[in-house]
Amino acid sequence: MNIININDFFCHDDIRDYLTTPFNLNGMTIASTGYILVSFPKFGEFPDWDESNKVNMKNIVAPIYIDHNFIPIPDNLTIPKPSQCKVCEGSGKSWVIKCQECDGAGEVELENDFNTYHAECKSCEGEGDAIVKGGNEDCDNCSGSGMAYLKTDYVDVLGVTVNPEYMNLLINVTGIEIFPDIENRRLYFKCGEIRGLIMSMII
Repeated sequence: MNIININDFFCHDDIRDYLTTPFNLNGMTIASTGYILVSFPKFGEFPDWDESNKVNMKNIVAPIYIDHNFIPIPDNLTIPKPSQCKVCEGSGKSWVIKCQECDGAGEVELENDFNTYHAECKSCEGEGDAIVKGGNEDCDNCSGSGMAYLKTDYVDVLGVTVNPEYMNLLINVTGIEIFPDIENRRLYFKCGEIRGLIMSMII
């Protein structure tokens, strides 16, 4: 029997500190990547949500507790198969280097006779670093498997386009139910006292 594991719902090395660990809010333990969020009845020794944070987490979390018209996940969902990872070229190993175009700044400077402009670096997408094949570390893009979904891959869940990685976290969980909120481009889910949502992809 598959279960919902809170460790699959946050990113240890996210640049946003509040997404690098689960946190407690209103008697619940919550984890999020910014695109998917899950809420459990409070457990563990996680920090309380920092109310000074500019993100209004209470408003983000509130809709998952609404009594939506949840239904079982349809049996006929088509989930694409992952392809060879383009970062590590299927080796499962990659390492991080400073972006050569922006020298790690995440942005580049453009200058003409009138002004100086700053723009997000397209080579690293503003991250400041680049991932290249090789090394001894598991590739972050494919978690060392050598296979990964393309950025264009998605699952159509009753009108809501969902990242296939996120859908795979839910598809075989016993007793899980979903509610597709097409208007707000969200897929809500619940399993017992566990609640959550996935933000729709823009395709």
